[in-house]
Amino acid sequence: MRARRACPCLAALLVCACGRGPEGAPPSGATYEAWCTKTVAGTLRNCVLLRASAPEFDDFVLDFLSERTFKPEPVEVSTFLHLTVSRGEQSPAP
Repeated sequence: MRARRACPCLAALLVCACGRGPEGAPPSGATYEAWCTKTVAGTLRNCVLLRASAPEFDDFVLDFLSERTFKPEPVEVSTFLHLTVSRGEQSPAP
């Protein structure tokens, strides 16, 4: 296996794709580091959180990672991910 660089786009996806309210997702500024295997099908498996600034949301982050898909590759690769949660201001519904 070969190591891959971190995927910065996941940080934005963490907030956008979760579809949960503020109480169900990590707070803005929370950071996570994970080591995962990216499969030939483009999914992540065997993710392990190495560091978490808000560990009470570990299960949420691991579930989020298991639902992500990427461009398929010809081989499985080990991947290090650094995630930073960034919540934008949401305007109230009209």
